[in-house]
Amino acid sequence: MGLAMASKLLEASRHLEASGILEVSGLLEVSGLLEVSGHLEVSGLLEVSGLLEVSGHLEVSGLLEVSGLLVASGLAPRWGAKRPQNLPTRSS
Repeated sequence: MGLAMASKLLEASRHLEASGILEVSGLLEVSGLLEVSGHLEVSGLLEVSGLLEVSGHLEVSGLLEVSGLLVASGLAPRWGAKRPQNLPTRSS
């Protein structure tokens, strides 16, 4: 039960910057080791609408950059699962 769960020690030994929009309202579970080898930068708003539990090893020492809008809210729609039959084609 939570948004981010890890099973080791929280270690933020690099640069963590929040200045974009990152919204998480689903379930993210990490039951091992999460390692990012560089720099975690989010250019917007970081919003966590749940329980954030970190009891593992989180290391940031790489490069992860988000310069747009990332929204995760449960299930994503399956675009392209059904295609309308009355679309015009280029073969005419």
